[in-house]
Amino acid sequence: MANYRRAAEFPKCKKCGRPGVVRHHVTYKPERTAQICVRCHGEITKVNAAAAVVLRSKLNNSLRTLLWNWFLIYQDIINENVVAQALGKKVEFTPKQILFIQGAYTSVTRRRKTKKKKK
Repeated sequence: MANYRRAAEFPKCKKCGRPGVVRHHVTYKPERTAQICVRCHGEITKVNAAAAVVLRSKLNNSLRTLLWNWFLIYQDIINENVVAQALGKKVEFTPKQILFIQGAYTSVTRRRKTKKKKK
């Protein structure tokens, strides 16, 4: 007889409570991770990308932690303008910036193809 696990035994997303999670790095050094579903992982990745565009710099640990805590409590639809407002900035995004932000999640999950060296 197969050993089935009840749905209650699976880890749940820290934001929305869905079962089935992936590991998200809130910070890298020191490593701080959280278990969230794929959908929420895509959202927080877009939040971080939007914040980097708004601030025109890489995110340090304190900013990543601040954005993570904001993400956990924010209940409305998240887009680049909402992130800019949360950071207290008014930004006119270029189409290239919006494409970068919207594509941030897919670039994280897409496998990179290795180029063959020419002889």
